[in-house]
Amino acid sequence: MDKPGTYSITEAAELLKLSPKTIRRYIKAGKLPSTKVPTKFGDEYRITEIPQALKEEADVQAESQSKVEIVPVAQPSSTLDAQFLYQENMRLMAQLGAATERLRQMEDKLKLLEAPKEEAAAVHRPWWKRLFGRA
Repeated sequence: MDKPGTYSITEAAELLKLSPKTIRRYIKAGKLPSTKVPTKFGDEYRITEIPQALKEEADVQAESQSKVEIVPVAQPSSTLDAQFLYQENMRLMAQLGAATERLRQMEDKLKLLEAPKEEAAAVHRPWWKRLFGRA
């Protein structure tokens, strides 16, 4: 069933440290040479060879992920800086006030833009009412 020297999508994903979806994308893009093999559950892709460039790319990616340092979060101090919190609160209140004012201005502009449409809709009468002089 399995030809020697071929890999399933799962095996190739584990070997390259990638997800099976990425392996499928590589097959579709032509980065991985593969063949379709009929099985009792339907056709299955078998990767015939894994290019050296992809192996090197996987190794570099694994090495870079291993170098990521996890920095512990500093313990919060028991006494909060009240002055800092007050300043931050005032800054946020100013931003909220400015955003609220901007929203109010935009609503006023929207009302001005919609007003002529409503008036025009009220004045506009169907052609047959205009033709026969009906109100």
